[in-house]
Amino acid sequence: MSERTTEQLKYLEFVQSIVTRMHDASISMKRFAITAFALGGAFARYLQDSAIVFLTMVAVIAFWVLDAKYLRIEREYRTLFDNVRSQPATEPASFNLSPVRSGRTPLKELASWSTSILYVPLILLLVAVWLLADWKP
Repeated sequence: MSERTTEQLKYLEFVQSIVTRMHDASISMKRFAITAFALGGAFARYLQDSAIVFLTMVAVIAFWVLDAKYLRIEREYRTLFDNVRSQPATEPASFNLSPVRSGRTPLKELASWSTSILYVPLILLLVAVWLLADWKP
């Protein structure tokens, strides 16, 4: 098997950097969701206001949707990376950075273990706080 050219390696680096950015953005959404959960729950208990719990739920769900979108894009670029990596070393690098559309919808990514394992418990805990707290009238 012949060695890859400098152009092919640079192309793989470009695609890998996009995958890394999408992964980092996904991690950021998880951090933001946990922070919103903690702050929203604390403020709701401190201020005795159930509306803050509802707004916190909306924020956590928004971060969940964004996280699922970043996960879908990351997977599409991972597929592109695998396709580029499997090309013969004699083929010239195209530097095409369009993702390979997988057909997976963001709804499927919402149910993915990498997103639902965090966001479902957060939402359930917020619902429990909302239902079980003794709010002032």
